[in-house]
Amino acid sequence: NMDPILPPNGLVLKSIAIPRVSGSFGNEKVRKFIKSQFSAKYWEIEEDVHVIPSPHGKSTKFVNLIVTHRAKSVLNDEKRLVLAAHYDSKLLEAEGKESFDFSKESEFIGASDSAFSCALIIAICHAIQQEVHLKLNFQLIFFYGEEAVHHWTPSDSLYGSRALASKWSKLPENSFNSLEKIDLMVLLDLIGTRDGINFYSFHPEGTFVDLQFKELIRIERRGNENEQANFTIFFQESEQFKSYNGEAIEDDHTPFLPFKVSVLHLIPLPFPTVWHTPADTIEALDRATCEKISKIIYEFIRNKLVN
Repeated sequence: NMDPILPPNGLVLKSIAIPRVSGSFGNEKVRKFIKSQFSAKYWEIEEDVHVIPSPHGKSTKFVNLIVTHRAKSVLNDEKRLVLAAHYDSKLLEAEGKESFDFSKESEFIGASDSAFSCALIIAICHAIQQEVHLKLNFQLIFFYGEEAVHHWTPSDSLYGSRALASKWSKLPENSFNSLEKIDLMVLLDLIGTRDGINFYSFHPEGTFVDLQFKELIRIERRGNENEQANFTIFFQESEQFKSYNGEAIEDDHTPFLPFKVSVLHLIPLPFPTVWHTPADTIEALDRATCEKISKIIYEFIRNKLVN
């Protein structure tokens, strides 16, 4: 049931699509809401806390949420599928400014960036959690502090993901969270608008991640065969960005790439026109786009875990 995540009235979506800048009350509220969506019967919830100096002088607590479903039947060396998105929103008012009064609450919603992606992850999990025989362990990461505060630089961006990649890279290979045990990380960002609809494989032909992307193309095509009307094609069979080895766009997956983690980065190019503007609200999300992309991504994740 996708209703709780679909715009404009989906209750899960509306609970996440509020101003939620790192360190703010709104962010804490969203984190508590996300945690409330996962039953302890199926999921282990970890708050992965890092205290990091941030550009506004004081150290800030960055809290990634890691939610894990351990498959009871996994024998193949405990590999895991990771599904991820960032749950902070941008402090739009501080963009490009060297100093800013951080006690002011931001207005920016970031519905496509990335409230909808977080809501979609929750919906997928609710649909899959009662499956008894998963082929892989299943782990969700809600990253904190993806957004830059002032200017996007290596030190002012990706706070939570940089800290987590570093931490997990130091684990022994046989520990549950080691990076070697990630079969695939699927990172969602900027999904759900009417114009942010072209997704590409950022990996060379025939590589593992490119083959995963081709599976998305196949699922979408099969769905389109059942439709009579003109339909948008989301997942593109294009060579355009295939030379990037995952490095087309900096995002929360970037800190994991040096450790050879396989990442399927699902982000539209060009970005939605509302990107990093006050117009990135629930009204900017297109219900038909959200519903269709959700079904494709859900089927892809389900096939990896269950079928």
